[in-house]
Amino acid sequence: VAEKDASTRLPWYGPPMSLRSFTTARLMETWAHGQDVVDGLGLPIDARPVTDRLRHIAFSCLTIVHD
Repeated sequence: VAEKDASTRLPWYGPPMSLRSFTTARLMETWAHGQDVVDGLGLPIDARPVTDRLRHIAFSCLTIVHD
């Protein structure tokens, strides 16, 4: 990813996405599905330690309204 132009368009189910958006979306999905597992197992909120590494991903998940 680091060697590619961030504006490179990648095919996706909808319109093509930029490499930057595609990578961010895949990272967000990985984080969100991991949280689904934690929630499904009934683990405490601190089962996944808070770090600054994914703060921008968590923020975007919390601010996007899903139907």
